[in-house]
Amino acid sequence: MEVRFKTGVAVPKKNFKSAVKRNRIKRLLRETYRLNKHLVFNNSEGNFTFLILYLGKDMPTYKQVEKGMLAILQKFLNKIDNAKVD
Repeated sequence: MEVRFKTGVAVPKKNFKSAVKRNRIKRLLRETYRLNKHLVFNNSEGNFTFLILYLGKDMPTYKQVEKGMLAILQKFLNKIDNAKVD
């Protein structure tokens, strides 16, 4: 079975010393990706690997993470659409 998209998430220990906080942010990132990945799966061809890296200094809310994830996925779709045209 071929996997079209591989995704990883990371939160630097430098910004969040507590493992509990880092794990919470990673759970939020994975959940928002899981709920919105259909936007990419249904509108792209090929194989891709994502590494989602949270570089903020403050603990995000779910709404903030979801807003950022939607922006990232939309930017990705725009890039691959532009690549198809060229």
